[in-house]
Amino acid sequence: MRSRIMMLALVLLLGGMVASASETTAVTIPFSFESHGETFPASRYEVRLGDDRHHFTITSREVPAKTISLPVVPADISPHAPSLTMRFSVVGGSHWLQFVRLGSYEYKR
Repeated sequence: MRSRIMMLALVLLLGGMVASASETTAVTIPFSFESHGETFPASRYEVRLGDDRHHFTITSREVPAKTISLPVVPADISPHAPSLTMRFSVVGGSHWLQFVRLGSYEYKR
């Protein structure tokens, strides 16, 4: 009985680690972009779902001070959707962040 409880605890622990790993991903954005009045450089970024599941944090790996927090809502996704989707619009030669989806959460401007 004790070994079953230990096994169940181990499965729950490992399952939680897998779930949290899917809530963070890295992406290279090869151009500078703007969001909420701030300019972000072309860089490799980490996109992370907040522990509260109410925001994404996008942080430049090369310039960590370049971080933005965006409010999110749950999203419907297809089983074949990529884990991360980002969309930008180009206005007057500048790229503007319009949409981010990570797993089953999304930000829309």
